[in-house]
Amino acid sequence: MYLSGLQVRELKKQIKPKGGGIMKATGFFLNSIHLSIENGEFFSILGPSGCGKTTLLKVIAGILEPDQGSIYWNDNDVTAIPPETRGFGMVFQEPLLFPHLNVQENVMFGLKMKKVRKGLRFRKAQDVLKAVGLEGFETRYPSGLSGGQQQRVALARAIVMEPAVLLMDEPFSALDRETRNEMRQLLKHIHRTYNMIILFVTHDQEEAFQLSDRIAIMENGRVLEEGAPKDLIKRPQHIEVARFLGAKNILYGQMEKGTFTSEYLSLSLPTLYTEHNERGWLILKPEAIRIVHSNQNPTIHGEVVRQSLPPDYHYIQIKIGSLIFYVFHTPDLELVEGDRVGLDVDAKHLHFIKEMDSIESKSAF
Repeated sequence: MYLSGLQVRELKKQIKPKGGGIMKATGFFLNSIHLSIENGEFFSILGPSGCGKTTLLKVIAGILEPDQGSIYWNDNDVTAIPPETRGFGMVFQEPLLFPHLNVQENVMFGLKMKKVRKGLRFRKAQDVLKAVGLEGFETRYPSGLSGGQQQRVALARAIVMEPAVLLMDEPFSALDRETRNEMRQLLKHIHRTYNMIILFVTHDQEEAFQLSDRIAIMENGRVLEEGAPKDLIKRPQHIEVARFLGAKNILYGQMEKGTFTSEYLSLSLPTLYTEHNERGWLILKPEAIRIVHSNQNPTIHGEVVRQSLPPDYHYIQIKIGSLIFYVFHTPDLELVEGDRVGLDVDAKHLHFIKEMDSIESKSAF
C-alpha cells in the first residue's frame, strides 16, 4: 500500500558518550518512535527539555543515523540518504547565518551551491524575502539585524530551496514574547502559502497548540501520545499526558457500572458506565465542578481554602478531605477562606483514563 507523507517506523537511537558505554540519561535515546505525518500537515513534537525531541529531528534530517528503524518519504526509504539530498529544510534555534554575507546572499547560498542560474536565484530570493517580511533588507548584514529578523532570514533560506519537509528545532525559544508571537503568525502564513510539511519541535505548550494540526507528546525518548490539540486536552489517553498538559483534580480509583470510588469520595456517573471493574484515573476538570447552595443537595461538600492569584486567578481552591480541588471562580461568588460550600459535578466534563492504557502503574492525586 502506498503511503504518502513522512513516515517514521520503529526508530531507535542510542548515543555513546566519549568515555564509552551507552548514555542512559533522559534525552540521549529514542525508543521505538513511530510517526505518520501527512503531506501539508503542521506537526509538532512537544515535550520537556532533554526528552529526545532534537535527537529525533536530527535523525529524520539525516544528521544522525538511527540504530534501528527507518524513515520514508512518499513511500521511498530515505534512511540511508545523506541530508543534503533528502530535500528536507531545517531551521535551528540559532539562525546560523554567514556573518560575511548580506541577507540576500545568505538566502541565495543554497541555490548557488545547487548551481541555480543567477537571475533565477535573485528572483527566488526576492520572493521569499517578501514572504517573510524582509523586503528592502537585502543588503543588510546579520550583525545589523534583530534576533527576530535573523530568524526570518534563516526561515527564508530554508524555504527558498522549496523543501517538501521543513524541520524546525525550537526556532523561537531565544526570542522575546512579542517577537515569538509575530514569528508564530508568520509561520502560519508560510505554511498556508507553501503547503509543505512542517515538523516543529518545542517545549512550549502554547506554541504547539497555537500552530499545530497534530501534536506528538514525548517523554524520556518515547512518544506517549499523538493527536489533534483539542483531543489531547479534552480526552488524553495517558495519565502522563494529562499531567504534562496541566490537568487538575485527578483522582485514582475504581470505576464499575457507572460508579467511581476512590479513597476520598464516591461519584455516580452513569454517562461513564462500564460493565467491568476498571481501575484508573478520573479527571474532574474545573469546569465540571459547580458551587451550589446546601439546599440543592450537593454531591460533595468542601471548604474554601484559597482564592487563587495569577496566573490561576480564575480558580478557587476547595478542600475535600485531604484533597485540594480547583473550581472555576465567577465574579458573583462572594466567598472567603473557611466558608463551607457544596459542590455538584457535571459528568459531561469528566474523563476517565484506564490504568491499563497508561505507562504509570498507579498514582493518587
